[in-house]
Amino acid sequence: MYVGTPLYNMFKLDDSRNIDKKVEKKYIEARQMFFVPLYCYVFLALASHIFALMLFSTNLRYEHWLFQHDVDSYLQYFVFALVVTFYGALSQIAGHELVHDKAWFNKVIGSIPYT
Repeated sequence: MYVGTPLYNMFKLDDSRNIDKKVEKKYIEARQMFFVPLYCYVFLALASHIFALMLFSTNLRYEHWLFQHDVDSYLQYFVFALVVTFYGALSQIAGHELVHDKAWFNKVIGSIPYT
């Protein structure tokens, strides 16, 4: 995705499907489908943060299969922290973009990663 899309755009001969720069902002504002990935990033990061808190809690133990395996080695700690940090960084970017929107609901959802 990070390599293929720019290469496709660079070598694409027909540019008739792109919208004009003058109407681009109105087009994006009129379509709510652009907010769905942003919501997903925010709620995925929130779920991974709650899971991390539950996994490392000493007082809270569930019998669910998600909590049966503890993090044992330093490599597992590192990878787990890397994944939670990656989701956190994505949700910060998504939250930043949601806060810029005019709707109050998007501002509330966009402020979740910063709490």
